[in-house]
Amino acid sequence: SLYGQTSWSESDRQTLVAELNRTEQLVLKETAGLSPQQWTFRESPARWSIAEIVEHLGLQEDMYFREISLVAAQPPQPAYQDKVKGNDARVLAYATDPEAGQASWLLQPKGRWRDPGQAVDAFSYSRHQLTDFVRTTKVNFREHFTFRTYSGNQNQWSVRDLHQLMLTTVAHTERHVAQI
Repeated sequence: SLYGQTSWSESDRQTLVAELNRTEQLVLKETAGLSPQQWTFRESPARWSIAEIVEHLGLQEDMYFREISLVAAQPPQPAYQDKVKGNDARVLAYATDPEAGQASWLLQPKGRWRDPGQAVDAFSYSRHQLTDFVRTTKVNFREHFTFRTYSGNQNQWSVRDLHQLMLTTVAHTERHVAQI
């Protein structure tokens, strides 16, 4: 992707689809063949188990799918393009950001999946919905924006175009695969 561009190209779409597929495969590879003990092991009380990480990833995918579906249905807002121009690299850098994140209450794992197969299937189902949307949409992802309220250093995440939102899910997945 050309950082700072204002139009979403077929190459951008294919890159996102490839990255969504690649990071899904990372999750599948890292969780294949785990014993029940490995699946539920916690390094410390403050750290999530692999089961909790995969559950969180699935919840995040669901949220992003709903968000992207709603935002894409709204009219384009090209006036925000200058605000996010050049942010793609910063979004991708989130994958290796050493600062610990804090999942909102609705994205925190609740122990829904004791069976690894069910958890991974739920994550993959949500990821496939998201990937299919990216693959088939006619929306220019550089003209539709998502908004959050952040302060301080995290203010850079307050406005993202939909391409950057999808880069966020790629980086988010890589971040958690590193934990696994």
